[in-house]
Amino acid sequence: MKAIDEIWLAEFRGLFWGEGCADIQCYHREGKALYRPRLRIQLRADDVEMLKEIHEVFGGTLNHIPNKDHRSKPAYQWCLQNKEEIVWVCGVLLQSKMKAKKLRQIEYVLEAAKLRAGKFGHMSDGEKKRIEELYITVKDLKRFE
Repeated sequence: MKAIDEIWLAEFRGLFWGEGCADIQCYHREGKALYRPRLRIQLRADDVEMLKEIHEVFGGTLNHIPNKDHRSKPAYQWCLQNKEEIVWVCGVLLQSKMKAKKLRQIEYVLEAAKLRAGKFGHMSDGEKKRIEELYITVKDLKRFE
């Protein structure tokens, strides 16, 4: 793990609690449901420098999201889908002293990433069932209460 300044990490956590998203993506291939844990932050295009810095520290992808319909501002999105990197960044987020609702989502995304880490798509039936349960749980947690 890279040595990262504690103040920077605290600022990253704060940004993530306000603007970040922790979820499990479900997609279908050859008639099978596949689940992919991911972490994302999307900001207006004029704040891209923050996302570039996050991308440099944690990896992932940085994508431009154009203003297609002129109702929204152009944006950039940092997205992390590599299982090992998700485990690392979830560990960083779980060090938070604040009681953010997203902490529960992070715990479930972390469990999903650990189930997927090193598997290359080969999971036992029990692991597949658990990741599907995690997907539903995270989806339910994202609802406004």
